[in-house]
Amino acid sequence: MAKLRTLAIASINIQMPRPHSPQRYMDLIREVFAVKQPIRTYGETFLVLERIEVNSEEGEISGSIGKFTRIDTSSPWFDLENFSEAEDEKVNQIRIPESLRPNFKSLSFIFFAKGHKLFFEQKGYYLSVSPQQVKRLLDGLFRLEHVVSKFGAVTTTIVQSEAQLDLMLKIPLIRKVTIEYVRPNPDDLGSLEKEMEERLNEENILREVRESFAQPGKSIVLNPQSRSLAQLSLSNGKVVVEGKNAAGAPVALSSQEKPDLILERYDPDLTTESQAFFRAVRRR
Repeated sequence: MAKLRTLAIASINIQMPRPHSPQRYMDLIREVFAVKQPIRTYGETFLVLERIEVNSEEGEISGSIGKFTRIDTSSPWFDLENFSEAEDEKVNQIRIPESLRPNFKSLSFIFFAKGHKLFFEQKGYYLSVSPQQVKRLLDGLFRLEHVVSKFGAVTTTIVQSEAQLDLMLKIPLIRKVTIEYVRPNPDDLGSLEKEMEERLNEENILREVRESFAQPGKSIVLNPQSRSLAQLSLSNGKVVVEGKNAAGAPVALSSQEKPDLILERYDPDLTTESQAFFRAVRRR
């Protein structure tokens, strides 16, 4: 048996304004795929929705995200042979077709219309991509003029770790708690999500921030309702806790520091990375 490998899977919650039926979410992903628009996500790195497979019966869209770099061929080149800046004579010999991009990698994803979450390979054996990069890809596509015109202001949130929230709320002295959330799409979720969506929609609010400050000499303790709101924000916003640690030093902790990850171990002799990905996501 080969040495087991570990695959990390992250997810992003996608939220659109009403109406937000599963079918409209399917239409949204198909719409932005049809654009075939690469989005710059970091430096010279670009991501693009490379391929999709639509399963209308199950309300799923799976496929792959392509990752590549775009080289500015007009910038100076380095000559390893002479160990100095390349001369124009050599640079003028470079011929790269305009349609080609180097350093290509491909990672799997699957989108579930019910629950409107997109899961993707965050770190595998051959490549890694930050959740922030995938978020920038989606945000860039959702902000295209014709997409906004058809679907409204679509927002995204990297799903964050509940374990991180637990650690944040256990620091000895909590002086301030900031809970930020965007209007949720409740589907068949709990009453808090439905209540939140109805109120924010009624007041024409897309995003809301609640700041809580401790009484002098005391530490904030969230009651069950506030705790539920913080947990909701892990998929619809973020939570920031400020206070002091056990050593008395000031700390500021954010739920965004820790994405919620699925870790899947697999035997590469028996299972491909893509197979391990889909197996783990469907078992979640």
